[in-house]
Amino acid sequence: GFRKLNERLITENNKPFANPRNAASGSLRQLDPTVTASRPLELFPFELSNADDLGYQTESDCLADLKRWGLRVPPEAMEQTTSQKDIEAIHRRYSETRDRLDYEVDGIVVKVDGLPLRTKMGSRTRTPRWAVAYKFEPRQEVTRLEKLIVQVGRTGKLTPVALLLPVDVGGVTVSRASLHNFGEVKRLDVRAGDTVRIQRAGDVIPQVMAVIKPGEPRSEPFLALDRCPVCRSRVVEEGAYHKCPNRLGCSAQIHGSISHYASRGALDIEGLGEKTISTFLERGLIKDLASVYKLSKDGIAPLEGFGELSANNLVTAIENTRKPQLHRFLYGLGIPNVGDKTAADIARHFGTFAAIRNATTDQLLEVEGVGPIVARSIVDFFSNPSVGAELNRLLEEVSPEAMEAARPAKTELTGKTFIFTGTMEKFSRKEAQRRIETLGGRTGSSVSSRTDYVVHGPGAGSKLAKAHELGIQLLDEEEFLELIGKESD
Repeated sequence: GFRKLNERLITENNKPFANPRNAASGSLRQLDPTVTASRPLELFPFELSNADDLGYQTESDCLADLKRWGLRVPPEAMEQTTSQKDIEAIHRRYSETRDRLDYEVDGIVVKVDGLPLRTKMGSRTRTPRWAVAYKFEPRQEVTRLEKLIVQVGRTGKLTPVALLLPVDVGGVTVSRASLHNFGEVKRLDVRAGDTVRIQRAGDVIPQVMAVIKPGEPRSEPFLALDRCPVCRSRVVEEGAYHKCPNRLGCSAQIHGSISHYASRGALDIEGLGEKTISTFLERGLIKDLASVYKLSKDGIAPLEGFGELSANNLVTAIENTRKPQLHRFLYGLGIPNVGDKTAADIARHFGTFAAIRNATTDQLLEVEGVGPIVARSIVDFFSNPSVGAELNRLLEEVSPEAMEAARPAKTELTGKTFIFTGTMEKFSRKEAQRRIETLGGRTGSSVSSRTDYVVHGPGAGSKLAKAHELGIQLLDEEEFLELIGKESD
């Protein structure tokens, strides 16, 4: 299906997909459902993420039901064992036969079957303790490195890229590979003209592994740049990486800046997606965040894919963000290391955008959850002259709402942690989270000894059992509403 899709795209003079993962995600993100329907997509469920909330005790029982209901659960997902020797044999078998599977895989995942035990084991920052990925050896090939260039990403990171003599790696033609950072270039001592070994990390991302044969004669070493190749701003070093700090003024970062600003967690401008942003940039309709607010219905309607109604809807959606909520606006600026929750904490603490913009490192460190790295990122962002100039232009178009009244007063819920399990009928979890944060509390995703309340509804699973085990106070939906209503009085 993947190869046929790419053949069709090439025939239609469209860019082919680099791999099945990109093809699947790109197809699902299409605004036109008929395009998605035309793609050869198939669903192979391996896990139901809320199985515990639905009352299941084991993943195997959940998968058995999914299969019984007609979903194509792969037999690979159903294999069970308690033996390390069996796990090694299963890994070896799939490594040898993966090319005959109906989908691409780069390894197996070994998981604990019991859902209550998973809850007890918990998670690390990014990965669960109850699952381990056991990767296959990546496919490798040898080719010639033709040239080294520097690419400026949407976050400002300067990435050395190797342009390669095209070579087939596991059924995918590879003509370029990331070298991650300039430290990696120095470590490998890779130069134009060298013969190199490459592989697709996770069978997806091409990377240069080693120099097999230096070029003759050897070209000069490829050194780190001190200026952004796009906007000529002075590059800053952040750990192993080099970055252009001109977040709002570097044209290489503009697409990413606008996309992030318009995203659901930020200003939530419906209709201003990545493809539309690309079209507007190519046509010269926008050049920075401020110019988004100068878009007109007459300028948009004649474009392919638009009409009077869709153009009017987009302009209306943009106009509705001229007085954004402070925390959404702050998050939408894309300040390094500032996620939506941190933005909300900072907005509640300072109350106004002017106060945040002028805050010192010490003042930012007073915000709960803000450490030295985040504080430094914020100060550096606002002190950058190029960012400041772009921001001033944006503030001529928008007026972020002050939040003094939204600062949490000291209540009985200040500092308390809430966990939700099961379904709620009178509010969404997002709404509940905002209400709790307004009252000074927090929400989490897993039950532990540091949890203060577990709010449960129909279908509550292992989280409720864990709360019983730890003696944590339980609240049904009515009790929760009564608690937050009492604190609001």
